[in-house]
Amino acid sequence: MIIINAENMLLGRITGFAAKKILLGEQVAVINCEKAMVSGRKYVVLEKYRQKLQRGSVRKGPFISKSPQMLVKRTIRGMVPFKMPRGKMAMKRLKCYPGLPDEFKGKEFVSFEKMNVSNLPSMNYVSIGTISKELGGIK
Repeated sequence: MIIINAENMLLGRITGFAAKKILLGEQVAVINCEKAMVSGRKYVVLEKYRQKLQRGSVRKGPFISKSPQMLVKRTIRGMVPFKMPRGKMAMKRLKCYPGLPDEFKGKEFVSFEKMNVSNLPSMNYVSIGTISKELGGIK
């Protein structure tokens, strides 16, 4: 099992790595989802997520969760052919957690220096926890 620590890591890079691993048949757990970062100016990123919530109708959807771990899971789902049998099986191998669960304490985490938010040329980024709060989700 691969355990990815998302703290101060870019969301797109984490999700791309996780999508490749679950498609190859490995179990992946993403922890500290609320501390993952999305690059861009805060108001631009928040407006993008608000527009996703306003699509469709209240009864028919699309239904987008507001919790941090589900925002990360939905991003990974966008990188996997989730309507095909291979993608459905891959999504079953993925687990996302807010914070650090007790079952992963003392285990080794995967985190890459190239995925860190400190490598960005500008300081424009916002955390998934902040996005969740702004959308009305519970952190």
